[in-house]
Amino acid sequence: REVFESSWFAGGATVIERLNWRHWAGAAPLFLMPGAEVVRCAPLRMFWSQLVEDRLLPALLTETKRVSNGEPPSTVVLRARAGSAVLGLATWQKDPVWPQTAMLDVFCHPAHWDRACELLAALPLPAGLRLVAFADVTAHAKISALKAAGFVQTAILPKRIAMERSATERIDVVQMEK
Repeated sequence: REVFESSWFAGGATVIERLNWRHWAGAAPLFLMPGAEVVRCAPLRMFWSQLVEDRLLPALLTETKRVSNGEPPSTVVLRARAGSAVLGLATWQKDPVWPQTAMLDVFCHPAHWDRACELLAALPLPAGLRLVAFADVTAHAKISALKAAGFVQTAILPKRIAMERSATERIDVVQMEK
């Protein structure tokens, strides 16, 4: 695994592009990698280390529809220029519960969190909607990227989610808004 990960997530030239079908397989290693982050992409309901084919499918279908309608992207990825490795993802979706609200998230490989601000800047945000983002209280790189993008902390949700899928230890989640 170490050999694969060091090669797959290696540094080098990258490109930020709209999510498309070629990213489906290339995103799997990013979201499968072990790590401390629990909230990996709240709008797509990605938590913990997990397979993402089913979770990424709605975002891919949305992007296909947005392209055909001439709309800007709602999901962008940071991809290794030489290959298909997805190194980071930023997305927003209208909140299914709250009107005039969209959930936004960004997730990157630990070696590429320094590109999160660039990834967020490349994501056209919806006008007129409140943006809400969530992060583990210990996800300092994510919180810093969101703050740099203009988000402010509005709440701490105590013991919101288990640290691991089957564990009983829970972690606080920071809610941020813009």
